Amino acid sequence: MIRRASEGKVPHVRNIPAFAAIEEAIGRASEMGKPVHLTTGHSGGGLYSKHASDHLAGLSMLNFVAQKCVEMDTDLVATVAFSEMIPVAEDIIRYGAISAGKPEFYRDDMVRFASDNWLGYDMYAMRMAAESSANIMIGAMDTTTSSIVGPGGAISGAINIGGTRSASAIAQLIPFCDYVLIGEETPAAGAIVSGDMDSLASTVSTDYTKVLAVLLILLGIVMASLGLNVDWLTV
Repeated sequence: MIRRASEGKVPHVRNIPAFAAIEEAIGRASEMGKPVHLTTGHSGGGLYSKHASDHLAGLSMLNFVAQKCVEMDTDLVATVAFSEMIPVAEDIIRYGAISAGKPEFYRDDMVRFASDNWLGYDMYAMRMAAESSANIMIGAMDTTTSSIVGPGGAISGAINIGGTRSASAIAQLIPFCDYVLIGEETPAAGAIVSGDMDSLASTVSTDYTKVLAVLLILLGIVMASLGLNVDWLTV
């Protein structure tokens, strides 16, 4: 898939409603004169952990959101839970402002280091969500963040948009969010907005891997039903 993408054969990705709703949420925030809040979550660890890809998907979304906020002249607040993400998030917003010809849009207080303590982070992010018109939670979300920050946005009437690959966190996001990126939709949306064809190709290739796995399972079921040897399927 990566080779095909490098040859200009862009992988097809279906329309993701939650991704399409982000621009609408930013437009609503602009009309109401309230900020947009985005967080990549607190689960597991930062850019040096196994959840790095989830945080990167959230940062790719921050890049998209920052550009749209600059275009619509809408205030933006991004909360991060790990110190190494502060300069990355700041550069993303600053670059978006410069690219749009509005360097004055960027302010030093747009990126907030909430806390490396999960409860302190969740409570601060909840406060930011409650003060915003659009609350975007995409990345390494866990059950506590989803069940604390999500209600903060919902109670204030903000448009809540969530996304993560954690099944347990998705269960907490759905009751409080207007739109949810479920499972692999999260890295797919991050790859789309980043414009990185290698990332998009890798994401699409996982679907083919899942299809192959399902076919092998079905083949094993049929062979076992017929009394044939299926030991090779467990290798």
